[in-house]
Amino acid sequence: MEVKDEALLSYKDLARNFDLAIECVETNNDGDDLHKLGLILHVVGLCKDENFCYLAADTLGDFAVAVNEFYPLIATPYPLNKELKSTCERLYKMAKQETVKELKILKKLFCEDKQPDFEQVVKSLGIIKKHAGILRTKQSGFIRSSQAPGMLPMPPE
Repeated sequence: MEVKDEALLSYKDLARNFDLAIECVETNNDGDDLHKLGLILHVVGLCKDENFCYLAADTLGDFAVAVNEFYPLIATPYPLNKELKSTCERLYKMAKQETVKELKILKKLFCEDKQPDFEQVVKSLGIIKKHAGILRTKQSGFIRSSQAPGMLPMPPE
């Protein structure tokens, strides 16, 4: 294997992965590219010994899983009453909007700034982590109960 003296990942490549993750969450309701971005940041953390990259990787991966597990609750015909479905949709929309906003900030911090403002990195990651927790808590409430609150009775077979 020939070793070249060039970067495997440029700031332009990282910015493109941020854009893919943002688009994935914003328009596709999917966390897969966000998870991929988290893996990339984990590797950057390993290679550069940058601890904040591990925090970013964990947070982005957590939100990616929360999106992939929560979105089916509002996208598939679960027998939720209108009030509960409305609450779930509102929580999801808010989490998605806030996360996209923070991802755009993180993109600037990671890809454009010479030295990221670590206080802002932690603040943005904290907001994303908060929304991952909200979605997971709401979703686990459905799983824990045999007749989830707000669900309509299943029709007899």
